[in-house]
Formats: sequence, C-alpha cells, structure tokens
Amino acid sequence: MTNYRSDIDGLRALSIAPVMLFHAGYAFMPGGFVGVDTFFVLSGYLITSLIGREIEDSVFSFRHFYMRRIRRLLPALICVYAAVLGFSWIYDTQQNFYSAAEQIFASIFYVSNVYYLFNIDYFTGESLDFILLHTWSLSIEEQFYLIFPVAIWLAYKVSKSCAQALLITATIASFVFSAYLSLSAKQDGEYYHSFSRFWELGIGGCVALFRLQITRWITPIRLMALTVIVAAPFLIQPEYAFPFPSAIPSVLATVCLIIAWDGGKDMISRSLSLPLIVYIGKISYSLYIWHWVIFVAANKMGLFRDEALPLVFLVTILVSITSYHIVEKPFRYGRSNLRSNKAVLSYLGLASVAFILTPYAYTLALGRTVPLNPQNAYEKIMALNAAGFRESGELARSYRGGECFLEPSTPQTFAADCYTIAANQPNIALIGDSNAAHYSAGFRHRFPDAKILQLSGSNCMITIPGVLTRDMDGCRESNRLFFEKILPSDEIDLYIFSSRWSPSLIANGAFEKFLVSLKDNGIADKSVIIGRQAYFSHGVANQAVYSLRSMSAADWQPEELNLKLNEVIQIAESEADQLPQIDRELSRLAAKYGVSYVSALGIQQHPDGIEFISPQGDLLYWDSGHLTTEGAIYRVGQILADSEVREIVDKADVGNIRD
Repeated sequence: MTNYRSDIDGLRALSIAPVMLFHAGYAFMPGGFVGVDTFFVLSGYLITSLIGREIEDSVFSFRHFYMRRIRRLLPALICVYAAVLGFSWIYDTQQNFYSAAEQIFASIFYVSNVYYLFNIDYFTGESLDFILLHTWSLSIEEQFYLIFPVAIWLAYKVSKSCAQALLITATIASFVFSAYLSLSAKQDGEYYHSFSRFWELGIGGCVALFRLQITRWITPIRLMALTVIVAAPFLIQPEYAFPFPSAIPSVLATVCLIIAWDGGKDMISRSLSLPLIVYIGKISYSLYIWHWVIFVAANKMGLFRDEALPLVFLVTILVSITSYHIVEKPFRYGRSNLRSNKAVLSYLGLASVAFILTPYAYTLALGRTVPLNPQNAYEKIMALNAAGFRESGELARSYRGGECFLEPSTPQTFAADCYTIAANQPNIALIGDSNAAHYSAGFRHRFPDAKILQLSGSNCMITIPGVLTRDMDGCRESNRLFFEKILPSDEIDLYIFSSRWSPSLIANGAFEKFLVSLKDNGIADKSVIIGRQAYFSHGVANQAVYSLRSMSAADWQPEELNLKLNEVIQIAESEADQLPQIDRELSRLAAKYGVSYVSALGIQQHPDGIEFISPQGDLLYWDSGHLTTEGAIYRVGQILADSEVREIVDKADVGNIRD
C-alpha cells in the first residue's frame, strides 16, 4: 500500500483553487484550467503505485480495484446528478433538462469528453450552458483505468520490465499524438481527446512504476516546481496550444514535487502539509464535482456576477464539505455494511433506474407547455423553452445551414445555388463566417427581387486568396469559390462582407490586403463591410425564457424584458475592452479604401445597454451572439437605414426593398 503523503493533498488544494477561480471568470487567472493537468499526474502516480505493489505482492484483484474506484467516485457524483436533474426540472428550460439528462448518461458511462468534443468548445461563453461539462476529466481518467490495469497486469505476467516498457511506449505515443493535435491548425478536439491526455496520467504512472526518487537538493527542486505550479495559472492563456506544449511545465513540476522527497522534512513539504491546505486537498474531489454545477445554476439564475460571487463560492464550499462528510467519506471509510460491495451496487442500481425513469416522468408531467405554432412574440420566445433555434430546424432555414453555411458537423461542399449567379435578376453576394450567415434571412427578406448568393462557414473569415482563418474544408471551399467565381464576375450588383473580424487579421495586415483586393478588382464602391459585433456572457434565449416566466403573457412589455436581460447579460469579458478599438480600426481602414462600413457594435447599442428585444417584442439573439430570423430582419433594416449604405444599395439597383 502506498504510504500517505500529506503534501500531495496540499498539492491537490493548489490545483483545485485555480480551476475554480478560472471557472468563476476571474481575469487574473486565465490559465487556471492547468490545475486539471496536475490532478491527472497525481492520479496516474497514486493508482499505478497501488496497482504495481499489489501485483508484485500477488494480491491484486480487478474486482477490488474497480469497487474501490466506484466507492471513491460514484456515490458523491450520483448526488450531483440528482441535484442537476432537480434544478433543471424546477428552473431550467425543457430543452436544457433533456440536455442535462444526456450529459448525465454520458458521464455515467464515462464518455463525457466524447459528448463535449462534439458539442462545445471549452473556451467559449456557451460552456456555461453545459451543467456537467467538468466531468470530461473524470471520463478521461476512468477510460484510462478501464484499459491500464488490464494492460499492466498482462505485461507483469511477462516481467516488470515489460510492464515498464509498455507504459513508457504508451505514454510517448500519447505525448506525440497530443503534440500533433495541439499544433495542428485543425484544432481537432485536442482539449477533450482521451489519447491526447493519457500521457499526463502515464507520466505519473511511470514515476510510480520506476519508483523514481531524488534525495538531493530537495528544497531547491521543490521550490522551483512549486513556483511553476503557482505561476502557471497566471501565465497560461486559453489561446495557447494545449495540452502540448502549454501543459508541460505543470506536468513536469508535479513530477518533481512527487519524486523530490525525503520523508517530508523540507520547507515545501511542511508548507503543503499545513492542516487547512491538507483539508482543502481532501475535499478537492467534492469541490471539483460540485463547483461547476453550482456556478452554472447561479449563472442561469442571474447570480453569477462580481457582487454575488463570494456568496456563490461560500455555497460551493459548504455543499462540498457536506458532501465530503455525509457521502464521500462514509462510502470510502465508514461502516463496513455501507462500504460493502452489495450496498454500493444496490445504491448505484437504484440511482441508475431513477435517472433512466426521470426524463420519462418529466415528459409525462409537463408535456408540451408551448404552442406548436406560436403566433405572437411571447409564444415565439417561450417556444424556445422546448426546442432551441438549432434543434427546431430554424437555423437550417434562416442561415441556410448545410447548404450555404457550413460547420464542422455538416458536409463541406456548398450547394450550387449558393454561388451560381442569376442571369435575369440582381445578384447580392453575402460572404463571411457565421456572422454573415446570421444576416442571411434578413437580406433575403429585405431584397425579394434579388438572388442572395451566400458563402459562409463557421469561423471562416474572408481575407485574401489561400489565407484561411480555420483549417476546415468548408473554409477552403468558401475561399476558392469567392475568389474564382464570385469576385471575377461582372454580374454581382452588391457585396456584403461580415465576420467576427479578429485583432490578428488587423495586426498582420490581412484585413487591409483584403480591402486592397476589393479596390483592385473595382468593387470597393459596391461593397459593404459589417463590423464585429459584441458577444455575450449568457445564452440570450434561455435568459429570455427565464425572465418571461415572471411576466404576464397579456401584459408583458418588450422594454421591460430588455431591461431584465441587461441586468443579467453583459458583453463577454474577453471582448469588452477590445471591441471599440477594433471597431474604430476597421472603420478607418474601410474608409481608406473607399469601402462602406457599418458598425455592428453600434447598432447593438440601446439605452439599457444592449438591444436584445426589438420594439415589436421579437427576440434578436438565440445564443450568446447569433441572430434569430426576426433579429436578422430587424438588424438588416437598421443596416439599410444607414445613409451611406442606402446610397450604395440604390446605386446597385437591386430591386424593391421590403420594409
């Protein structure tokens, strides 16, 4: 059995703190997520130490190993699942309740990371819509421990050297794969990918299996390693390639703290072994599994803001302490009848049945609470309670998704109608990323006599030939079709360019080179560039549904709802400071080359802060920044009200303009 080391619990405390601060959105801790990497190394070390010693002592049992893992993880986690379902049933939208149920099943079967790989980018504001997002790391650990014990046990049948060679080989292979994914422009899910993370657990395992230990220069080595552990969350940025190479400092520092050891006599060990720090380390698992759930619930309720964060943290700590002492400890260390395999498996079986039946009970209890065919603005917003903008099929209709707007999940070729120029009607080209696609319904509505050509792809900002802002086949196709078919044509009457223009495109000159190409091709005077708009801290549709529940369907006012939304939703913190400067620079460059410019940031403004609801009561955004169909029609109307734009449109002679 591995001897207990209190400094490892202290190290857990230093790892959970930055994770929580990062998830709370504190700007001074941009790299707090690296705490998870320390957990991975520690987990690999401790579990491999246990397995290796038991195999060598001929007492290893798969049944005992997996029952220990179950007692360690699942009792408290099941309480989290129950709390998630309870909160979602009482407060959340129907759509999010079913999403929570899906996330629970993904977590139960240890495939959370795969689920989120296809559903969410870890660093987007939309992460707060996924109430069990943090379980991705637990799934990776358990996937590792489904494979690892069997492989090591079989290798030990040959020899210990064989087991060591196997673990080293697997760790190196995972490390190389992680480097490939992290440094690839494709950004193919490296953050959540199991095999791109196994090397971190494997390194901890190698330390255990080789029983590495340093007994000289203990204090300097541990001091440097601790400095890296403490500094990394302040220095690592979300945009850095991750986990390779940005996780390497934290991983190696954790290894050094493990192997530089002389019995805990050094200053660093004594510091990490202070009672309060050790206690935080002991409850770190409870803190981890509860904090994100409470943060997301607070966010949905409009309480996840600076002035309320101390209270949210206090609730998190109190719930975690309670969970540790009432649930986690009894199942691990309590009475033998509670820790028995029969008791634990019965508890898990009953809980699993409850989780399976709860969504069905929810469906029977609520049925459909909104009209199938909403007729007014109130009903249209409340309809999003049951089916989201994307899930209802409205995104495909409004954005021309899968045909003229391509995402990683769609086919990577454009329908011919998206770029085929009409011979007998005006042609308007709408080009860009999702911030172009979300205007599509608006331009099609406002210009009924024109053909709207559309080439748009997720994160595919148009710049110059061959320069891509995302390594996606759809982006390549959009770039090629624009420069080979659309731009050379004399039949295009009006060009509309819209994107989430990034500061890097301005800094590296790509945006200006794009403007030069418009001027050189003689189309600057019939081009309109729509600037970068703000993105938000919350999904707008969800918050609108929550707010409307407290308003009368007969007496609610758009102005009142807009005010309520502005009380909860702010411009995303990562964008708030830089947006005005980006807007001014885009405008300056456009004017320099004679291209008309519309400030999307400007037309979003409202006396309340941001205009989320139109004067007619229509919801303008469905997620954290993309327009609904009604929002597109409304915003395009605002764009056309700009005198400079209207002059270009009138000159283009693109037919009737519908009000």
